[in-house]
Amino acid sequence: MNEAKRIWSLCICCALRFPSPRAGATLLFGTAAQESRLTYRRQISFNVPSLRDEPIGAFSLWQFEPGSMLASLSQLRRNAATMERAQRFMRSWDGMLNAAMQSSIDDLLMLFQRPEGDPLACLFARLHYLRVPDPLPVEPLSQARYWEQHYNTAWGKGTVQQYMRNWNTLCMPVINHPGDSSECPT
Repeated sequence: MNEAKRIWSLCICCALRFPSPRAGATLLFGTAAQESRLTYRRQISFNVPSLRDEPIGAFSLWQFEPGSMLASLSQLRRNAATMERAQRFMRSWDGMLNAAMQSSIDDLLMLFQRPEGDPLACLFARLHYLRVPDPLPVEPLSQARYWEQHYNTAWGKGTVQQYMRNWNTLCMPVINHPGDSSECPT
């Protein structure tokens, strides 16, 4: 549960820097729950010794692929306002965003397979959703449909029903935990 709380806190802190923070936080948390069950930082089918270091498959708790990571980097490079918001979120992680902007894709893929890469991965997931012109829904079932349409690839096997199961079992206990408070690092 502590790891799930940490991820929820990351989602909140990231979402606060962008439009629709409430919807953004829950969508990021639901996406991580659906994509990785808040556990896997490497797509399971590629997490075998012969493929582990290859730049293929999906990475991070949000399970995005190298092409999506490159699109997020490009978005940051060409949009000063988005970069400024990203820098405000990443300020607490001592230069990680600036280092990422200079890193090779292979270095980023390795970072996204470790817990210390979670803040940057959360940011990249939010950047992915920023590319969608449709407004973020607030209600979980609508978010599940939004995730399926805008995050899950055409080849993805995830379903709205799976998303809702993961939301109910992994997200709701954390979000509804009495007395829980999430603080963003300064």
